[in-house]
Amino acid sequence: RRLNTRPSNGTPPPRCNPSTSAPPTRSFSQCCFQKGKISDPLVCKRDALWYNDAKNKTERKIEMKLSKERERRFETFGRWLRQNCHLGEWTIKTIIGRCKRVERALPTMTEDGDLDASFDNDGLEGGLQKLEYFTEDVHNQKEPPSGIVFRVNHSDPRYYEKVKEGLNSLHSAIKLYRGFCCENSR
Repeated sequence: RRLNTRPSNGTPPPRCNPSTSAPPTRSFSQCCFQKGKISDPLVCKRDALWYNDAKNKTERKIEMKLSKERERRFETFGRWLRQNCHLGEWTIKTIIGRCKRVERALPTMTEDGDLDASFDNDGLEGGLQKLEYFTEDVHNQKEPPSGIVFRVNHSDPRYYEKVKEGLNSLHSAIKLYRGFCCENSR
């Protein structure tokens, strides 16, 4: 059976409780049983789905705008690498990918949300310290920082050596990004 979303007169379907404003997130039970009033569960479910979908679309638009700004920033970083470090295209893409990977893990490692905020706070020192992994850490079998995942089998005898190599490559990419930020903040 198909749910008719609009009444025959063309008016939008009624909300579950039009006298109160919608809570920040609405679930099926909040909608149908608000203030002890029970209304049609199909209308309530449709209403809750519509509200949550509209909220998610707004959040996605904000994230897309932020990600476009981040992409422009990384494009500028790529141009800076090309001009100042004279690196090949593949290497530049790899460095940018490593910076993005660290940026995704940054909220779990520090309180900063992105690399630029971390640079503004402490010159990326907090993130760089978290990415340091020494030979003694390999011998002590220290786990990598949270948020950074490596595609290495944990049962591999060289697991911690590979983690060290991976963290060192991320560390060097962030040091290049810090050089870019220092030069562009003048």
